[in-house]
Amino acid sequence: KRIPMPTLYSGSGTRYRNEKNVRTRVGKCQRCNFYGELKSYDAEKWFVIFLIPTFKIQSLHIFNYCPKCSVHSAMPSKEWEKRRIEAVSATLAKYRENPKDGKAAVELLETADFFEDNETLASASKEIMEALNDDPDVLTYMARLASLKNQTAQSKRLYNRVIEIDPYNFNALSILMLHAVDANDAPEADKYATMLFDNAAARLVRARLPGERGLPLVGETLRILEDPVANAVRLHEK
Repeated sequence: KRIPMPTLYSGSGTRYRNEKNVRTRVGKCQRCNFYGELKSYDAEKWFVIFLIPTFKIQSLHIFNYCPKCSVHSAMPSKEWEKRRIEAVSATLAKYRENPKDGKAAVELLETADFFEDNETLASASKEIMEALNDDPDVLTYMARLASLKNQTAQSKRLYNRVIEIDPYNFNALSILMLHAVDANDAPEADKYATMLFDNAAARLVRARLPGERGLPLVGETLRILEDPVANAVRLHEK
């Protein structure tokens, strides 16, 4: 559930205090579509009278706080920790049952990332990449993580590896085309657009290629287009 920040009226109301364990991750706000660093932290919710904190209502874990619209999600700290332990333990056990299962590996990485378990995410990423470095699902997920951290070269390397294994992998081709569009690299954009065949977004890219006119505008169009390529882009940026 997405909620606004606590508010004071004439100096009275509620507010968060004593923030700690602040973390950030790159993502997209589900309310205003801001794309950038979303913040998570532990805090206390207090009742305030005439700007004076009066009593603590509860301890909370705040997550996916958007710096643009301030909307975020919140959960009692004990419940968050309980869910984190249960979810990460369950997905880790599932992966341990079959370390060659790419889908189980991705589920573990997604869970550790969502619950901000950076220790598990780091150790699992290393282990999974060593065991499943030819699995398109794993490589696609790791490429997405690299892209979200602005590690464009690493992201492109991993997506290209996906295409080596699966030459017509739709998601990898879509994102590599977007990278080429954002870089205003017409030959590279044309290569991936051609491989996507008769797709509406790919046709849009090819139509803009002559003389590279208008190619920089295509990136934003792809991000809002109701089209499979655009859906792949949105999934990539979540």
